[in-house]
Amino acid sequence: MTRYREIVLCLLLFLLLSACGNSRERAMSKEAIAGSAKKLSPSRATDAQQSAEPRQADEVKEDFDRKIIREGDLHFETSDLAATDQAIKEVCAKLGAQVHNDYLSKGTGRVNQTMTLKIPSAKFDELVVAVSAIANRLDSKNIRLQDVTEEFVDINARLEVRRQLEGRYVALLEKAGTIKELIEVEKELRSIREEIESTEGRLKYLTSRSSISTLNVHFYQSKAGYFGFFGKMRRAFSTGWYTFLDVLVALAHGWPFILIGLAVAWLIFWRRKNISKPTGKK
Repeated sequence: MTRYREIVLCLLLFLLLSACGNSRERAMSKEAIAGSAKKLSPSRATDAQQSAEPRQADEVKEDFDRKIIREGDLHFETSDLAATDQAIKEVCAKLGAQVHNDYLSKGTGRVNQTMTLKIPSAKFDELVVAVSAIANRLDSKNIRLQDVTEEFVDINARLEVRRQLEGRYVALLEKAGTIKELIEVEKELRSIREEIESTEGRLKYLTSRSSISTLNVHFYQSKAGYFGFFGKMRRAFSTGWYTFLDVLVALAHGWPFILIGLAVAWLIFWRRKNISKPTGKK
């Protein structure tokens, strides 16, 4: 009976020691995890910051005005090309718009002109109305709006994160103890600064496109009498004359073949003529 009690006590003691060992191992593992978290490298910290970027973007969306890219095209006919050109330039001077391109071309039956106007986005609608009023009738009108607010906010949030990370790497650069650490930190810092420059470029592009709008104006003037009956008859006679001249030019290019053909025809005719003569004896 005494031996049985001793065996039971030994088993209880063994179980108690095992439980104490497990709790100690769990405590040590928690300390190790905490230590590794404190020694988290900047690259891992970057991942953590990047995961927080969408939340930061949502928080700052309300701090920005909406970024909308506005573009448009107007196409119409005018009875006086020069007067329309002058009227559009007067509208631009009044609203503060700029003429970036002015192209004039002459086509079949009409003269075409295209103008590219740049204006602050706040006055874009006013410019469209003013130019449309110059035309008696619009052939086509196309206005396009592209909202880039979300992209602008997201890029701005990523830029802020990159700048914070750049500051941390600058601090690490000052604390680098060996040449190897110095080279590694400089390499990462160079990469981050390149990303910052690229992000800033995209941000400036979106800002410029959304602050300045573009309107392309296409107008044309038909030639007088070009589409009337007499105009068509005049073009028909003119086309016929030029066709006749083209035929003469084509024949002139083939004069050797024409001479050879005439010579062969004359020989055939002469031979047949001689054969057809009767041959009588005296």
